[in-house]
Amino acid sequence: MPSDAGVIRILTVDDHALLRKGIAALVNAEPDMKLVAEASNGAEAIRERRNGRMSTCGRNWTPVSLP
Repeated sequence: MPSDAGVIRILTVDDHALLRKGIAALVNAEPDMKLVAEASNGAEAIRERRNGRMSTCGRNWTPVSLP
């Protein structure tokens, strides 16, 4: 059993690095959450999602460009 069983694993997607870092700090401060991946655009998010490490994804509300 993984050591982070019961932990919500999160992917965050935003084109602003400062915002991603702030989200990382907030998420990682919670004992039942862990930021496992970050992406700066839609294509990166799809690649990270294919890794299958996360439980959920938070993204920028602005339309994200995809290939």
